[in-house]
Amino acid sequence: MARIAENWTADIRLLTMAESQTDTDVVVVAIGEEDLRAFPYRSPVDRAFLAGVLQTIIDRKPRAIAIDILFDQPTEAAKDERLRQVLKASTVPVFVAHASEEERLTRDQAAYLRSYLPATGLVRPAWANLASDRDDGITRAIFPGREENGAWLPGMAAALAQAHGAPEKREMVPLMLRPFTEERPAGVRVMPAAALAVMPASWLADKLVLVGFDLPIEDRHRSQAIALYGADAGTIPGVVLHAHAVTQLISGRSPEYPGLAGKVGLLLAVAIAGALLARLDVALLWRLCLALAALGGYWGLSFILSHAFLLVVPVLAPTLAFVASAGAVSGYLWREEKRQGAFLRTAFQRYVAPAIVNEIVRSPQSFRLGGEVREITYVFTDVAGFTAMTEREPPEVVVALVNEYLDKMCELFSRHQATIDKIVGDAVVGFFNAPISQPDHAAMAVGLALAIDDFAEDFRRRKKAEGVEFGVTRVGVHSGRATVGNFGGSHFFNYTGHGDTVNSASRLEGANKYLGTRLCISGATAALCPPSIAFRPMAILILKGKTKGIETFMPVTPDEARTDLFRRYCDAYRAMADNAPNVLDELCGLAEKYPYDTLTRFHLDRLRNGEAGVVIELKDK
Repeated sequence: MARIAENWTADIRLLTMAESQTDTDVVVVAIGEEDLRAFPYRSPVDRAFLAGVLQTIIDRKPRAIAIDILFDQPTEAAKDERLRQVLKASTVPVFVAHASEEERLTRDQAAYLRSYLPATGLVRPAWANLASDRDDGITRAIFPGREENGAWLPGMAAALAQAHGAPEKREMVPLMLRPFTEERPAGVRVMPAAALAVMPASWLADKLVLVGFDLPIEDRHRSQAIALYGADAGTIPGVVLHAHAVTQLISGRSPEYPGLAGKVGLLLAVAIAGALLARLDVALLWRLCLALAALGGYWGLSFILSHAFLLVVPVLAPTLAFVASAGAVSGYLWREEKRQGAFLRTAFQRYVAPAIVNEIVRSPQSFRLGGEVREITYVFTDVAGFTAMTEREPPEVVVALVNEYLDKMCELFSRHQATIDKIVGDAVVGFFNAPISQPDHAAMAVGLALAIDDFAEDFRRRKKAEGVEFGVTRVGVHSGRATVGNFGGSHFFNYTGHGDTVNSASRLEGANKYLGTRLCISGATAALCPPSIAFRPMAILILKGKTKGIETFMPVTPDEARTDLFRRYCDAYRAMADNAPNVLDELCGLAEKYPYDTLTRFHLDRLRNGEAGVVIELKDK
């Protein structure tokens, strides 16, 4: 991305600062939709029509002609022969587009292409290749040609320029488009083939003429003009790009780019300037103004160099070097000045969620008793059988085990930018979208739930291998409106949430025990997540004390979403919801193939016990 952005800044400078070059008598004769509409087939182009166009051009006595059309397959024999005869009898040099199997031609196409051209006369092949950038597909260089069968074969633009008297070049030359103006919206002179017969002969006499297509879709290529004019105007016909290249080669003017040593030296100089500026003993606002002025001056200088000397220096990398060095020096100085404050902040974060600490530092006056109603996503976790384990294991083992588990759990909550509400025994509770706004809070909570599940299952397996039975970690997630803020007294208070959303999230965590699952996400949370997150429907749960059900889902990884189990289970769930008669058979088959899937077994047992549908009323909390 950085290289693409750097290239685009160079494209903009070359286009905006380019001078209108002297007219080098390069003309494009474009075959458009109006021409092709007259024939029963579009491709290959009607050879008799093309022979007529070519003969008309030859009769105007141009200096040379280039045909940017591949003759790689036969059409109607008589029309093919007519075009061959026109080429053979040409009285001016004609360069015909050439390609090989490397350009994805078949062997038969390549053979026909070689055999079609006359063996004698003024007709010569030339490579039709365009040198596209591998990062963004934009043509930024002129293809010079390459060897074929031991002989050098020039590119089309190079061949036509040499016919005009330009020196031969066998290396890539950076392309510089001519300016796009109202008189010449393509940057070069383009004449429609349909109007060729009525044009004055002087318009083509002694000119370099390129013949090719100007169609809405076919043979169009991304050019440097995209950076300035957008994809529509900047995607232009290949024959027009060849015309720009011919014009440039004849003019002898080409942009220059610094080599590796020049780029490194420039980066070092700019980085040193940024560091020196950061050390100035002036107010922060003045340092920022000076930094912006320095960067603006450098960018302005880059435009001047492009205009006056065709020297294209990098701008993004030096800008980043300037900002990085200035930022590093400023950061070092700031850290030295604020070391004591940073120590206190770090110590405070050991006990309070980082988001709360940030809010205190940013707005100390806002941290007082009280709260606000806002949409949040709560995450409840709990370890199954924790009490039994504490009674079974020695105290020192329990303490070490719980500390290790909670340390990683708190790290996961912090890494996923959750606010930790409380830790009760083995249970960790947190929420998103408070005190700071997090627009994607639901997706962040689901990501945290999946990360907790990965860690907890690995932790449980490792401890089992060590001879300690650690329970399954269950997670419940729910989104909705709640009152969140500082609750407590004037001396002791806690930043927490209250309301039905909080209670429902807690109940969903407990519902895992009934369902035999580990993760239970509410439909309210799932609905706020992007389509890239996949879910398995679990059930519509009527929580204790409620009359309205909550849709619940189990999040799955992208790999799991592509499995046969995921697809078949979702089909079976829909059948269950519709009370389809064959749903029991579907679940039996699914359980037989995937006996480890607890959710399938849960629904199969329900249906065998006479239950139906997907609505389940929970009697317990």
